[in-house]
Amino acid sequence: MNGGWDAWTPTAAFYDTRDSLSFLFAILGLNPFFLLVFLSGLASAAHFRQQTPAIILLLGLSYNTLLNVFLKRFFRSPRPLHPAKGSFDFGVPSAHGMPSDHAQFMFFFVTWLMRRAALTGVPMSLGMRAFLIFSALAVSYGRVYNSHHYPSQVVVGALIGVANAYLCTTPIGEAVLRQVAVAMTPMRDFFTEWVRFVV
Repeated sequence: MNGGWDAWTPTAAFYDTRDSLSFLFAILGLNPFFLLVFLSGLASAAHFRQQTPAIILLLGLSYNTLLNVFLKRFFRSPRPLHPAKGSFDFGVPSAHGMPSDHAQFMFFFVTWLMRRAALTGVPMSLGMRAFLIFSALAVSYGRVYNSHHYPSQVVVGALIGVANAYLCTTPIGEAVLRQVAVAMTPMRDFFTEWVRFVV
């Protein structure tokens, strides 16, 4: 773009119009954003039993994303040459692909849910586990299929996501996140004060 203007395009979903699988993977690539919207709703819902756990999960995902930004700048590993590059302003959030943020996010989310279910004794069916793992794998594979990442970038992202989720669900990790959540309560209350007027 001209004149110092740029586009914030983290939701850019590129796909090959001649390939329906490419379109499906582009849509699946939006899963992290949909999950954040739903989690934000849970975290801001007044008198909701899972409000604090939702905030803790959001904080864990935020830590996970900040680590991803740092690692991308550290590794500076280029993304694959995308077939659409040059035909329009490509607009990816980062020119660097190591590690894959989508894979890291999805595997953090899935691992966190499974760990919390196991640690709290909340039963999780085999079908739900399979669905969650399949979702993370589908989003990750789609990033390679649509030429956003090399396979190694997706594998490293997935491994970091799993490791971070384990770290955040240890007693120490959870205590730190819970303390941050408590410290953020006044800010959350201020920004969600408008909710009481939705009558």
